[in-house]
Amino acid sequence: MSSHAIRLAQEHFQAGRHAEARTALYEAMDEDPGSFEANYLMGIVLSSLGDAPSAIEALRQAASIDDAHAELQRNLGALLGGQGKAEQALACFRRAAELNPDDASNQLFLGQALQQLGRHEDAIAALDTALTLAPARHDARFRLAISEEARGNQEAAIAALRQVIAQQPGHIDAALRLADLMSRRGAFEESGRILQAALARKPDHPEARRRLGMVLRLAGRKADANREYRRAIELKPDHVDAQMELGELLLEQRDPAGAVAAFRHALAAKPGYGPAIHRLYFGLASFCAWAEMAPIEKTIDQLTERAIAAGETPIEPPFLNLIHSEDAARHRAIAAAWGRALSLPAAKAPPAKQPRAMTADGRLRIGYLSYDFRSHAVAQLTCRLFELHDRSTFAISAYSYGPDDGSAMRKRIEAGVDRFVDIGNDDYDTAAARIATDGIDVLVDLGGHTMNSRLRIMASRPAPIQATFLGFPGTSGCPFIDYLISDAIVTPPDHAEHYTEALCLLPDTFQPNDDKQAIAGLPVTRRDYGLPLDAPVFCSFNRPYKIEPVMFDTWMRILSALPGSALWLHDGPEALKDNLRREAAARGVAGERIVFADRPDKPMHMRRLGLADLALDTRIYNGHTTTSDALWAGVPVVTLLGGHFASRVSASALSALGLDELIARDLAQYEALAIRFGGDIAANAALRRRLQERRRTAPLFDTARYTRHIEDAYRQMSARYQAGGSPTGFAVAP
Repeated sequence: MSSHAIRLAQEHFQAGRHAEARTALYEAMDEDPGSFEANYLMGIVLSSLGDAPSAIEALRQAASIDDAHAELQRNLGALLGGQGKAEQALACFRRAAELNPDDASNQLFLGQALQQLGRHEDAIAALDTALTLAPARHDARFRLAISEEARGNQEAAIAALRQVIAQQPGHIDAALRLADLMSRRGAFEESGRILQAALARKPDHPEARRRLGMVLRLAGRKADANREYRRAIELKPDHVDAQMELGELLLEQRDPAGAVAAFRHALAAKPGYGPAIHRLYFGLASFCAWAEMAPIEKTIDQLTERAIAAGETPIEPPFLNLIHSEDAARHRAIAAAWGRALSLPAAKAPPAKQPRAMTADGRLRIGYLSYDFRSHAVAQLTCRLFELHDRSTFAISAYSYGPDDGSAMRKRIEAGVDRFVDIGNDDYDTAAARIATDGIDVLVDLGGHTMNSRLRIMASRPAPIQATFLGFPGTSGCPFIDYLISDAIVTPPDHAEHYTEALCLLPDTFQPNDDKQAIAGLPVTRRDYGLPLDAPVFCSFNRPYKIEPVMFDTWMRILSALPGSALWLHDGPEALKDNLRREAAARGVAGERIVFADRPDKPMHMRRLGLADLALDTRIYNGHTTTSDALWAGVPVVTLLGGHFASRVSASALSALGLDELIARDLAQYEALAIRFGGDIAANAALRRRLQERRRTAPLFDTARYTRHIEDAYRQMSARYQAGGSPTGFAVAP
């Protein structure tokens, strides 16, 4: 009777009638509870019916009768693993491999179990055995790649993934993992090719679309990236990563309202998601939605405090903290956490470098590393410096990992250095190796923790001396960066505790300027821009995220004190204009007294700047290039001396111009200075005459003088290194 019931159960099971099979097996087990076959088949049937706990019980009963069945052990292990019982699953897979060591599947399952427990060395041994038995098992090779990556052997992981794709071109998971590895190494062009090949086979795969969007964005192909992100979201509306990256792209494309919508979609799909919270905050800051920002800022602070207390990397990036916090100790804590995350594992850390002899021609080799050798503020500030470096004692290389925008600025920088090296398609290790092979003595990062920066290139120390400079107004927090090039105003010596780098203090100012910057010759009038003809015009062409309520309060009091005066700001989306006009009205100032300017080319912008009477600086994050532009155009700037680097840059510029009287110590003094120099025609005219006189003579725009100072800094860094000393802070003599 028992054998008949088992045969009937088998027939039902093969026909897909699992419930009927279970009933038949109950009859068989009632008659013979010790039947191995009945208990084993019951485990399989119950598993098919989704009753894993009962299936495990049946299979264990079968194993207690006879445990020498590899297939039973493998099935039991799979069920135990699915229930989170990893160690018990491992024991089953190990037993299966012992019973039939020549079965590649047994070795594969054993390798997977070891992998899930984080025992990657043992997993690799089992998976290697599986591949020796069955070289065509791409599933085993894929698992091998995962363990090789987990133990830090990226080269082996990449080789294994390439083999998987060669064996199984449609293996989308292998393609995604390989593309991700290449992107993390900075090899974005190859990553894109891998993803495009995968999408040719599976065009409706949302994650592949999302990752291709990311690669295209990093390559500067923003319109194509936008299309891929939107396609990924069409395929999977709750795709959080696609929504997040689309939001980032829209911020770059100056569509903060669209970015905010994307970040809100991400939060709806994943409530409480930290990265979406901080990006939503930045998006709202980009059109001054202050009321919505306030509660989000509190949440961000709480998340950051919690992460720092736990010794974790905060989700809040260093740049975001700079724009809303004046706490220099907090800036360092966040940057240091991010810097540690960028550092190489101890096992891969480079050996200590030994002092080396000067190169054959006796010149110091300086390498500048940047994403922004294009029409960008960093390029504008540094292009003249590159041209003026003394080629008899310095060899200058520019290492570019950003897109070639075809601009005149790009061409000028290419012509202004000894070697312009495009490393945009190199991975991090390849880029670092190229810099090391070039014999660079001092490698200078111009990006810090800004968008698209690749600080990771410096983690393997391709140069014996490494510094950061200009692009990020704060500490990098990176243990592999030796010096921060600054000045005694932006980083006073008594602020040194807030920086992980040794401070290299230049005289005059840390910020270079272009003493050849063009100003258009076309005549302009206030009428051309809708500005009042016979009342003070204040301007602030800083990015909107730098504007905060407390400073806007001050600006509105200034306008209220001077009837008919206007505040001239950069144009932006309608949401920005609506918000600021509404905020003005709430402070008793007619919204139409805020005038928004379009974005002409740079020489024309410099020409029209001169129409303003006075530039009003922002508080927590000053104008940097914006302040230099106003001063070069002959417009005085009123600033407030803050407590951290980003809030002291304009003071540095004004001091180097000999106009320290425009540096306020508090908001009341700031307001009084603006009213005095904006409202008193004679005082303003005298101030502008002094500015014009000093523009050509004071250190701020003396680029040749500045170049001599930074070259002296490089010499002193080199001398300290050659003497075998550790990086220590020092000041360059004027």
